[in-house]
Amino acid sequence: MAIETIKDLAHELQEVCSWAPENQAIPESHVTQIMQSALNMPTALSSGMGKGTFMFVPHREEGGIDKFVNSVLRTHPGCNIDTTFNYCQSIIVFGICQDEFDPTYFPVDQIGNIETQKRIQARETWFKGAQGRAKTEHSPLGNVLPYFLKNQIVTHTLALGAAALECRRLGHPVQFLTVDKLAPSFYTAYPNMAGEGRAYIPMHCLLTGTTPLRVKMSHRRNRGYQWAKDTDTLVRADAISEDQELHYEYDDFRLTPNAHEPLRNTYTPV
Repeated sequence: MAIETIKDLAHELQEVCSWAPENQAIPESHVTQIMQSALNMPTALSSGMGKGTFMFVPHREEGGIDKFVNSVLRTHPGCNIDTTFNYCQSIIVFGICQDEFDPTYFPVDQIGNIETQKRIQARETWFKGAQGRAKTEHSPLGNVLPYFLKNQIVTHTLALGAAALECRRLGHPVQFLTVDKLAPSFYTAYPNMAGEGRAYIPMHCLLTGTTPLRVKMSHRRNRGYQWAKDTDTLVRADAISEDQELHYEYDDFRLTPNAHEPLRNTYTPV
């Protein structure tokens, strides 16, 4: 069927947990279109057009996808239990970095407001400490997020969502991976991922391809396909009950939060 609403397209994002040996890379034009969709999303207040977000395509870098898989993804022990990345050929890394203030409009040394200068300096100092926090606090984000980071995280999240929806709209399944705790591996293999000498924090990977082997979806999300009602004042995801009708009739209802199934081919890209 063709998808006409974002509601349906969003539910088509059954997350891939493994790829088939015959999986292939998606067209480069689709990779570019997915990134452009992310770039075109609105930004949160102070991130503005500087955004402080970036996307990186490993297979376009020297060393290709093999370098990325071997030097970064295979250092993630937890996900390899439930999810594997073998045979994946198309990956986009999403991250945040220090805002780049356009000197035409924001010459820092000419900003009259001392408090504004201090805020810019604080952001620069915090980002430069990312590698140290990755070693001592298990994530470059640290244990306490500074308030100024809120806008960048909101912008990053909007971009990631748009990319995933466009990826699925183009007919490609999607796999996500949170990668901030893999930062030491990123910093070793890709010290200049966000630009020469620019401090960055890797946040998520969007992995895609042509042929998934197994996918997963939480039982609650499966049942929540038509959960919101016209009369609702409050809509809570954790209130979805087990008596709700399933959207996807998976065969594998193991005693875990997810079903692991072949992809339900219910969607034909327009």
